[in-house]
Amino acid sequence: MEEYKVEIHDNCVIAEVKNKKIFIDTGAPYSFGNCSELKILGKNYNLSDEFMGVSVEEIGKVLGTEIDMLLGMDVLKDLNFMVSFDKKIIRFSLEPFEMDGINIPVDFFMNIPTININMDNSNIDVFFDTGAKISYFPSSLTQNYKKIGMIKDFHPMIGEFETDTYEVPVVFGEQKINMITGNLPSFFERMLFGAEGIMGNDIFRYFDICFNFKNNSLILSPK
Repeated sequence: MEEYKVEIHDNCVIAEVKNKKIFIDTGAPYSFGNCSELKILGKNYNLSDEFMGVSVEEIGKVLGTEIDMLLGMDVLKDLNFMVSFDKKIIRFSLEPFEMDGINIPVDFFMNIPTININMDNSNIDVFFDTGAKISYFPSSLTQNYKKIGMIKDFHPMIGEFETDTYEVPVVFGEQKINMITGNLPSFFERMLFGAEGIMGNDIFRYFDICFNFKNNSLILSPK
């Protein structure tokens, strides 16, 4: 197992790995950065210098901090890792983590992890995207909740956008939490093949999370 410190910028996880600042993004299918390779748990991973015309310099400007690379699912799918916002650590392991908590099965659509959540007494599939600072649900699911503000966000495929935000109750196991959520631009919602929304990093306010991708599961450990 390897353990590294993390910084939290704009509600996103930046790991400090071997003097490199690495953005942990389970919503990205590929890794890229301004260095050609990364070594984790004894294995070397080769990286391209950009993805879809987007560089780490551009991602860093949006996050408000410089980063050396973005670590996506082409690498993360081969690992197990645990993130704690409170302790500001990330741990990588070849073996699945064991921790008390809520076990959530994980599926993958084009390598991006999906989970099933309960919202408004309905079960929906969502992408679990640690590159998203808040969650995103369709307007049809948020329209019954009171608006609490507005934020700006960024996605490599669509650039910067603004959204109203809502506080929406979501159930994991027997625990109900209130998630800060927004709405994606309508044309982008229609591109979410395989899911109805995006689970973002607001969930880390409530749980330490083990991403046991080796056995297709998550463990949500309540704080």
